[in-house]
Amino acid sequence: MNTTLVSWISTLAAVAFAIFGNLIGQRWASNVNEHGWYNAWLFALLVVSPLVFITFGVVTQQGGGLSTASGKIDGMLIIGTVLVGIIFQRDYQNMSGTQLIGLCMGIASVVMLHIK
Repeated sequence: MNTTLVSWISTLAAVAFAIFGNLIGQRWASNVNEHGWYNAWLFALLVVSPLVFITFGVVTQQGGGLSTASGKIDGMLIIGTVLVGIIFQRDYQNMSGTQLIGLCMGIASVVMLHIK
């Protein structure tokens, strides 16, 4: 399989697990007052959290080291979170042209990090 395709797939998997972990962590924290620290979300968080770090390690192993893997994954996490805000919460109505250009540049930087 093409190494660039493998890089994209593993990076997307790492980002998906990280987003999923963030969502579960938020759910767990928001239920602590009502259900205590040991609620069902804590178990889910303990299952998903290792997968976040394992997939991060896979991306790191593919070359480029910590800086490239962090740039790929963290950049995509930021972009994904911003896109969720723009699409589902209509945050674009409060964004300036400069901020939209910056977001486009962020997307371009993630693409460029996948090119060897």
